[in-house]
Amino acid sequence: MKHPLSRVLITAVGTVFFGLRPPTPADAADPGIDFFEQRIRPVLVEHCYECHSAAKKKQGGLLLDSRAGMRKGGDTAPAVVPAKPDESLVLSALRYDDFEMPPKGKLPANVIRDFERWIRTGAPDPREGEVATVEANSPSVEEGRSFWAFQPVRSPTAPVVKDTLWPRSDIDRFILARIEEHGLSPAADTSPELLFRRLMFDLIGLPPTPDEVDRFLANVKEDRQKAIETAVDRLLDSPHFGERWARHWLDVVRFAESSGAGRTRIFEHAWRYRDYVVASFNKDKPFDRFTVEQLAGDLLSADSLEESKANLTATSFLAIAPTNYELQDKLLLDMDVIDEQLTTTGKAFLGLTIGCARCHDHKFDPIPTRDYYALAGIFRSTKSLNHANVSNPILRELPISESQQKLFDDYAEKLVPVQREIRSLQAKLKKLTLLLAKKPDPNASPEARIKVEDAKAAAASEKASIDEQLKLLRQRQRDIEKDAPPDVPVVMSVEEGKTEDCHVAIRGNVHNPGTKVPRGFLSVVPIESVAKIDEGGSGRLELARWIARPDNTLTARVFVNRVWHWLFNAGLVRSVDNFGRMGELPSHPELLDHLATSFVEEGWSVKKLIRQIVLSRTYQLSSETSPEARKLDPENRLLSHAPRKRLDAESIRDSILAISGQLDLTTGGPTIKPGSKSEFGYTFNDPSLDGRRRSLYVPVFRNTLLDLFEVFDFADPNLVVGRRSSSTLPTQALYLMNSPWVTGQSRHAASRVLELASSQQARIEYAHRLFLGRHPRPAERQLAESFLSEAKSDEERLAAWSQICQALYSSLDFRYVR
Repeated sequence: MKHPLSRVLITAVGTVFFGLRPPTPADAADPGIDFFEQRIRPVLVEHCYECHSAAKKKQGGLLLDSRAGMRKGGDTAPAVVPAKPDESLVLSALRYDDFEMPPKGKLPANVIRDFERWIRTGAPDPREGEVATVEANSPSVEEGRSFWAFQPVRSPTAPVVKDTLWPRSDIDRFILARIEEHGLSPAADTSPELLFRRLMFDLIGLPPTPDEVDRFLANVKEDRQKAIETAVDRLLDSPHFGERWARHWLDVVRFAESSGAGRTRIFEHAWRYRDYVVASFNKDKPFDRFTVEQLAGDLLSADSLEESKANLTATSFLAIAPTNYELQDKLLLDMDVIDEQLTTTGKAFLGLTIGCARCHDHKFDPIPTRDYYALAGIFRSTKSLNHANVSNPILRELPISESQQKLFDDYAEKLVPVQREIRSLQAKLKKLTLLLAKKPDPNASPEARIKVEDAKAAAASEKASIDEQLKLLRQRQRDIEKDAPPDVPVVMSVEEGKTEDCHVAIRGNVHNPGTKVPRGFLSVVPIESVAKIDEGGSGRLELARWIARPDNTLTARVFVNRVWHWLFNAGLVRSVDNFGRMGELPSHPELLDHLATSFVEEGWSVKKLIRQIVLSRTYQLSSETSPEARKLDPENRLLSHAPRKRLDAESIRDSILAISGQLDLTTGGPTIKPGSKSEFGYTFNDPSLDGRRRSLYVPVFRNTLLDLFEVFDFADPNLVVGRRSSSTLPTQALYLMNSPWVTGQSRHAASRVLELASSQQARIEYAHRLFLGRHPRPAERQLAESFLSEAKSDEERLAAWSQICQALYSSLDFRYVR
């Protein structure tokens, strides 16, 4: 018998997917603008503005110094048609298809690929107006210091509120004061079931089981707040906490396991950095220490072998970038790597778009070009690549224990003499082989010929003896190598290089050097008694400590805002990677400073910060909202109710596996198939490749992502992504309805439901609690009963339940946390 999907899937999925609101501007991330600023604008400035800008010339009626100018085009057609590379004349010109621009020479292939990618993603461009020239005035450092982000962090007093009984903490007082100011009231507390599901996904990224929910509800009956505190502490202590929160940080640091671009290469050792981040969050490593380790861990002293390993592994942060190792202009390659390191460091830790100052003074923020190259000198004095025809990343051996070192020493003591003797005999053998191959001289005397023949006979005898000796020595070498200790593990890293300050690259052209700039830091950040950079070192350690100082106005603010964003789906500053003038202003500036102050005072403890936030009443509100709140605060900037959050791609995949009973919770270790040379054609869900492990361990390639990741807005690993987009597209419904993988997991889940519950009523109850964390509604129960009534045999029941499970996987309540 057949069970048509229309009776369950169409009913559930149709309502779920097509009744949702479209994404709002607050949902959208801005990596496209970052890509434009880093990869597109500098090329336009250097190669195009001379002939196609209002400030210089307007050849062919074409202006390229504004978004409007590019999209209007010149005398022929639009230069850029968003999302349509083949219709964009600028790309045709760069390829030298119809026009040949720039006329002085075709630009490198990677630059042309950047333009194609930019156009394909919609050609995001922040340049307003008809004309945007490079001569626009940039803010001075003195003017810039008046901006809120460069003002010292204050420790504000919590405001007085009218409803003194509602707040549980100072967080609640700051939130309630703004709510009352606008004549609104906070929503009611959410139900215990929904709160527990919210905590599970926010803290460890996994769904609660019915048994876990029951235990929590039993504790709530005795003491709600104590039950919540106990649950929070248990989740913070879980090894899965580090896995969940490491993934957030990996978005920010553009983690990937391949280099990207055309001839991509696999980063087979990148997993060590991933595991380092997991361990750091699980151990609650102070964030200031976490910061310093990633920028300069190789320069820190260590109290133990494990700490020494962690310090070195942390510096993979600087090495796992998207890099075109094949670029033959090594001076340009070095500068591109430096620029990428600076851009990532600036956004990840400081919330600043430092990379925009490579070609000219920053147009919006007080970052002069001199400051950019003062920082660039620090990374120029750091060796990041080993150059060859195709350059290579730096691989450094991790430190090993004394006992391990003794094994290597003993092994070398046995092996090296044998290898030395083999090389010596091979040199002799080479000479003998040449002698034996020598042809006789036809003009030589008989005596000379006899002498040569005797010499060859002796050489042949000696060669035979050496061959026998080599045979024995090689066997001896193989015997020794059988007992070889394991290879010393290596990590992608950097190392101190030749100490040198950096020249300003005029208009960003590294081949057009200007004034040399002493190494230093951002002058706009008002820190007194800045540490002087050691003349004999790169300055990385001094930079790391400067960033991690408690009086740096940005670092603590930026990170606590990230944590708030990861818990509420929107930061107090919504542009989480940009605290500059092009970013958004904080909705609650006093609360932001309160959190930053307490974060530092509590020893930069990430777990304490998270605990402080999730135990607030603000976090525990219902997501139901009032008509007044929808009217006065449609984007919920005041936080009068909890946000409705769609699960990210990893949580969707992990939940599907957990519910089907197929999730493998093994932690850590490499997950790329040994010997993999390319990401193309990689089989992500192959069981032999640990296809059932948590999504954190699915290989992240820059050109090829797991299909589920692509569909559900996984972070672009080429860019710093502090805020993912959250789209609602038909492709998501189609994936959940048609993916063979989802279908297979639905069958596993159906088998589990049939096994764990005995009656039809119990199975319906159990399935809804397992998938959605709640009891079925009457209409849902009735629909399921009607559908299942047609199944008579065991096989029919399994097929029917498989379709119900797939419908539940596709439902709104499965994919959203309320």
